[in-house]
Amino acid sequence: MKNKKLLVSALLGISTLAIGAVVGIAAGKKSGFRAYADPVEPEWHHYHAQNPSLNWQNKATNKGTKEYWVQCGGGHQFTVPDSDNKVYETGAPDTSEFAADDDRWVTYCELNGHNYDSKGVCEYCNELQYGSKLIDKAIANTTISDEAAPLGFTSVYTRNGMSSGPCGYSYDVSGCDVLYFSLYSTASTTIAFGGNNGVNPVLFSNDWYNILLTKDENGWVANYKKAYEVNWNTDHTKVDENKATDFATILRLYNWDGALSTATIKCTEVQTALPPHVHTVGTYGFCSSCGELIGKTKVADKAIAAGSETTDLAPAGFEKVYSATGLSNGNNGSSFLVAGYKTLYFSIWHNISYIYLFGGNNAENATAWQGDWYNILLLNDGSGFICYFKKASETTWTTDRSKVDGKNDTNFSSILRLYNWADLGSATVKCTEVYGVLA
Repeated sequence: MKNKKLLVSALLGISTLAIGAVVGIAAGKKSGFRAYADPVEPEWHHYHAQNPSLNWQNKATNKGTKEYWVQCGGGHQFTVPDSDNKVYETGAPDTSEFAADDDRWVTYCELNGHNYDSKGVCEYCNELQYGSKLIDKAIANTTISDEAAPLGFTSVYTRNGMSSGPCGYSYDVSGCDVLYFSLYSTASTTIAFGGNNGVNPVLFSNDWYNILLTKDENGWVANYKKAYEVNWNTDHTKVDENKATDFATILRLYNWDGALSTATIKCTEVQTALPPHVHTVGTYGFCSSCGELIGKTKVADKAIAAGSETTDLAPAGFEKVYSATGLSNGNNGSSFLVAGYKTLYFSIWHNISYIYLFGGNNAENATAWQGDWYNILLLNDGSGFICYFKKASETTWTTDRSKVDGKNDTNFSSILRLYNWADLGSATVKCTEVYGVLA
């Protein structure tokens, strides 16, 4: 009897151990871990590079992708992973969910280099050599669109109907030797830069035309071609206002049959070309050649604390736009310390009649009017900050109404004070990032 009890006890013990082992293994499988072993590292998937190609018109419209590795449940990288776990070869990637700015894209010219023509424009990608944005949009009274820009440009603006005549966005271009932009019209023909189709460029319907204005000893000359073409037109190059310095009067569109009144007109930003150069200090610390604020660093993502990032195109010289609604009169700046900065620089826009900046007195404080971006420059003259301001499209700074009520405050949150005694709360106010220059 004693031996039978010992046998039963032994069998029960073995069964208990077996059940425990099975439970342990099952638990290990469920949680993704091997029983009595270290966790399994996530697998890596390897995607091969896909070369970009030129289309049938010899244009670099087709993007490729770089070689990269993706960790399951993690991000991607462009170097071989330092991992003992298996790397799966998966060939070409599925790019259907890639964003337009995904860093895995690669363009034809990034791999093979640009081929600039005699005008300084790449025949493959339409990039202007040494190009940078000068004016947000070529045509006044147009609204930004979310459609894809023609090759070589970044943004599209549109309007429905216009009268024949001057239509350019007002901007002083006296310091430029090159202006580059693209135009589109649904009218049967559109005569550009004047009303004579025998001497001025003629744009036919429903095609993007790239326009390159260059200066010679007689003034502006128009070079133009369809966006998918390689060769520039060498006839019909006259610009009637070839000596004008305001882009508003240089750009003129005509159709004598009145077709422009019912046409859809589109444009891109206007670029200019400025080769690499050594900055020359000009007015208030801006380069007299390129207009860049010399020595600037970004000190805040947004000027207005309540602003949320938008997809709006920033004014020239800035990167991003932030928007806020329902603001109260008074302190509205982002919080950061201003000690040590001799210059602060940013831009503001709003959609109500006016807003006083930096205080509530329109005789002393800067006033920004409806619908225009205003570039704001705060300079510390030793007694505190004073304000200079101008529309983004202008070249001359306003030096009166320069008072900053909180000129000696140490935090930007109480320096930027916005006021409209009637309806600031109903306004949409937009701003850019803030740049600073140290003393």
